Amino acid sequence: MDNDDLSINNMLETAMAFSMAPMFTQSMASVCKANINAIETAYNQGPPRYIYAMINGKQQGPFSMGEILERINAGEITPETYIWKAGLQEWKKAKDVEDIRPNLEQLPPPLPQF
Repeated sequence: MDNDDLSINNMLETAMAFSMAPMFTQSMASVCKANINAIETAYNQGPPRYIYAMINGKQQGPFSMGEILERINAGEITPETYIWKAGLQEWKKAKDVEDIRPNLEQLPPPLPQF
């Protein structure tokens, strides 16, 4: 091959790349838009709410795990608070619910009385 053949090949490759660029861009934009829509939908729906708690003698919820943690930190949910979520046969104390117990163990004990 001489330089003229390489030059023609380079021009053809460049022309093909330019002609395919809009299709590639459109395809990527479509994929990105679908991903953005999925993320926005998940964000707008928020975290799943599936946990109920007996607070002040009343059933409240459903709460997300994040909301449960907020209520633990606020002192509204204690180890003795009754909790129910799918998979439990009956209401259980928070200290007996496997995925809530570790969060309760992070709480400091009550302040000493002086």
